[in-house]
Amino acid sequence: QNFEKIPGCPIGYWVSEKMISRFDDDNIGCCSIARSGFSTGQNNKYIRYWFEVSINKIGFNLPSIQVYQNSNYIYVPFTAGGSFRRWYGNLYSVVNWTDTSSMHRPRNTYSHLYFHEGLTWNEVTSDSFSSRYYPQGLLFEHSGVSLFTESKLMKYYLGFLNTPILSSYLNLLNPTLHNGAEVVAKVPFKKEGNDEGIDSLVSQNISISRADWDSHETSWDFKENELVRLAKEGLGKITATVNGEVAMQYYSLQLLVEEYKTYWTEQFLQLHANEEELNRQFIEIYGL
Repeated sequence: QNFEKIPGCPIGYWVSEKMISRFDDDNIGCCSIARSGFSTGQNNKYIRYWFEVSINKIGFNLPSIQVYQNSNYIYVPFTAGGSFRRWYGNLYSVVNWTDTSSMHRPRNTYSHLYFHEGLTWNEVTSDSFSSRYYPQGLLFEHSGVSLFTESKLMKYYLGFLNTPILSSYLNLLNPTLHNGAEVVAKVPFKKEGNDEGIDSLVSQNISISRADWDSHETSWDFKENELVRLAKEGLGKITATVNGEVAMQYYSLQLLVEEYKTYWTEQFLQLHANEEELNRQFIEIYGL
């Protein structure tokens, strides 16, 4: 009888009574829409890294497909899975969306979801499950499943998706390399507790992860090298004086690198602490 509570009735002999009881709650799909995106069938023809084409031909931050169609842009950014990464990142590809008629599956029936902010994860992965937030203006490909919900629920969902609880349920529902939209949508979803506290932790995690991603030149939002930024803040500066007067000022590359290491070590430690606190809160919410 307990196995019948689990969608698909998998034999999960290792699952606790508490985990099974959560299937009496709503699931992730009750308050959200999860979908796999487009498939070109000819990636060499349609897809490029954003830095391979003129940046003037890419429509960044567009609010809708109608705005794109009325513009002169050729390419649109999209999310397409990538390596293990939580909270934000893996955004580096653009697709030529001017003519989708010869694509394998453009998924035009999902056009109402295109260009909206959402959450994404890899449809196939041998690594741990990881989900990321992405802002408006992107499409989503089949290898990067996307989830859409109300803005006020977005951070709560993302916080839960990046907990070991979600991974445990996925191992039960579908113990394979695939994490398709229909599988994740079946995971029990329980919303209670300190929403503001969870949202605040998730917002900070997105901010740290995004700052890390944008600090590299492979990000289309890259502004300047981190060492240059630190130097502008006055770090790593050495002043030589003679008789109380400034004789020379220069920056020490060694000191700047040390400041860089210190800053990002602190950021990643904070990120780790936030993740542990989110895990604790969701374990408490799920009664596990």
